[in-house]
Formats: sequence, structure tokens, C-alpha cells
Amino acid sequence: MPEDFDWPAHGRRLRPEQWEPAGRWLKARYEGGASIRQLAEEIGRSYGFVHRYLLLAETAIRSHGGSSAKAVPGSDGADETTARTPGGRKLPAQRLKEEG
Repeated sequence: MPEDFDWPAHGRRLRPEQWEPAGRWLKARYEGGASIRQLAEEIGRSYGFVHRYLLLAETAIRSHGGSSAKAVPGSDGADETTARTPGGRKLPAQRLKEEG
């Protein structure tokens, strides 16, 4: 638990006067190399809480390090039955073929 910021107990909201110092503290730790998950665990809050306060502190969020999208037909030998959008849904053309 950080010593220079008085975090309220889990489940308790931050008071408005705590928003800016919390964001500054989280931003400094994140830009120092800590992950959002590490920060969330350290302060006993959720990933979403930390992410929200990083955004409020105008922090540049790092990328996750790679695409999890499946192959697109024609790009590397994948066919239409294996292609998916990044969210895992079938492409619109596939849905039409199956419905028609």
C-alpha cells in the first residue's frame, strides 16, 4: 500500500479532493513500469478503477503487445470458415451464407 497516499478501504469511494492525487500517484507508478493489474492488486482496487484514474490523469496507456485477431481470408491461407473479427464474431459475409 502506498505510504504517501491515504487510500480509503476497499468498497469506499474516493472523496473529490483525493481524485487528483490518486491519479498522479497511479500515473507515476504506471509510467515507472508497473502494470494496471499490479497497481490494482497493490491498492486493493479493480483493474477498471485503476484504468479510469489513469485516464483521468491523462496517462498514455500502453498497448497489450500484440493482436489477438484471427486470420482474415486470403491473408495466410485461412479460409472463410476460420476467419473471425477481432471480437471473435463471424464476418458479415459468413453470416449471410449460413442464413441464406
